[in-house]
Amino acid sequence: MNINKLNNLLELFYTQYQLSNKQDIFLTSLKRNETFTWEQTFQSVIKLSSNISSIVKPGDRCLLISENRPEWMISDLSIMLSKGVTVPSYTTYTERDYEYIIQ
Repeated sequence: MNINKLNNLLELFYTQYQLSNKQDIFLTSLKRNETFTWEQTFQSVIKLSSNISSIVKPGDRCLLISENRPEWMISDLSIMLSKGVTVPSYTTYTERDYEYIIQ
């Protein structure tokens, strides 16, 4: 794989998905002892992207507030696939931090 020919993280994910054994574990949640295969991750991205696309327009910013977990990556890829822009945020931010980011 020539990484210089990839345009974004979504293309990198899809390229690796195509090359992978679809039943291999791709993501693991240590807190809940849950795993996601490449296929489960891919299908989750497609499904969530479909829902997001019905809400956002291309270029819309989408605030993503989450702890570090597999669903964060699924959400981020889904927002990108929906042509939205992910605005990552931490759960430790204060109300004032969120006001600043949103404004």
